[in-house]
Amino acid sequence: MPEITTAGLAGLDDLTSGWAARLLAAGLDVIALAPSADEEKPLRAAVARCWPILQKAGLMPGAALDRLRFTTEPDEAAAAAGFFQAAAGLSGRALANLESRTPADIPIALNGRAPLPAGLRRPERVLIGRPCPPVHLLPLIELGDAGRTGREAIERAAAFYETLGFLPLHLPAGPIAGRLTAALAAEAGRMIAAGSAGSADVAAALARGPALRWLLGLDLPLEDDFEATPAATRQAAEEALLAVMRALRPTGLGAGPAVAARETGRYTRFAHRRWQPGAPVEAPLRLFHCPVDPGWIDYNGHMTEASYLSAFGDASDALFRFVGIDERYRAAGFSFYTVETHLNFLREVGSGEPLTFTTQLLGLDEKRLHFFHQMFHERSGDLLATTEQLLLHVDTAAGRTAPLRPAVRSALAAILDAHQTLPRPPQAGRQIALPRSQP
Repeated sequence: MPEITTAGLAGLDDLTSGWAARLLAAGLDVIALAPSADEEKPLRAAVARCWPILQKAGLMPGAALDRLRFTTEPDEAAAAAGFFQAAAGLSGRALANLESRTPADIPIALNGRAPLPAGLRRPERVLIGRPCPPVHLLPLIELGDAGRTGREAIERAAAFYETLGFLPLHLPAGPIAGRLTAALAAEAGRMIAAGSAGSADVAAALARGPALRWLLGLDLPLEDDFEATPAATRQAAEEALLAVMRALRPTGLGAGPAVAARETGRYTRFAHRRWQPGAPVEAPLRLFHCPVDPGWIDYNGHMTEASYLSAFGDASDALFRFVGIDERYRAAGFSFYTVETHLNFLREVGSGEPLTFTTQLLGLDEKRLHFFHQMFHERSGDLLATTEQLLLHVDTAAGRTAPLRPAVRSALAAILDAHQTLPRPPQAGRQIALPRSQP
């Protein structure tokens, strides 16, 4: 299946804005086929409300809100899109009309619909692709047969959804999440009606016990009416949900693998700058910027001490890639290991705030690298923190230091030469000590 660069949305339902936001965040062009031009403004506004949390999650290269366009013409949408996600409420006539105009190898996934209308040309490429709200964040997508769905359509859809950060489940017999949610809601309703529990009691019992297990995917799942949550509560819930999903990343449980795969894909697909022999070198280098991750925030609402180092680590990775230390270099058995770090914390910063970093090389020899990072608030320009680090170049297979490879050594030497005229940062070489009291 050719790479999909444009995805189509057909019809409108309560999941459409989440779909549009997720597709845009994946760096795709999106064309929305709407019944009326009047739908454009409210849908754009709904997509924009999803965007801040996706920025914190990390956008794929090229992701932008202005890559969403609207049309009321099925022919225009059919000619542009390589995949269609259709609303559950799309009329049979509209679905048949869309299906008749799209190339025969393009899958059409429905948010939920049965049975299919008669008269489809290729019903084998129509499937159920039912997500779990909030669509723009959660990794669940349930794939089901829509009458005569073919295996090829299921496989193509699953592959496409994986590029969006989903973990697809193929459930030919029907959805799981919706049925379990309905059953849980019915049981809770019976308890509340009988007076054995209040709605707050039910919510507290779930949140303090079973729901914590369900988040790990080790027990029955749970879904609620997220779209109806008040805006302020929803924003806080999204922040917490993203933090929980990222906390699961190193465990391999629940949503962890989806988060790890998405972040790896985002980093490897980013067009990192590379040093070129003879090219001018910035003094200092400006290679990295990012927002403050919500998972970096402590109980005071500010970045934790460890998170400053984590952010500086990403800035170091940008430096490494700039000089040629990438996946291929590490696969050959070489890398840098940090042996000493000094941090200075100057200003606090909160969730979502934009950060930008500078890098200055202070020293270099055959096996060692000495550099200095500064972290700034990207809007205000305030200096937030600094770090000074000493690294050793290592032969990872032998487990000992090794000389730098010639190409990397040349790049670092050129940078060091360009940085010789920079003033030495006042924090560089600083020692921790109490001032001596005067007699």
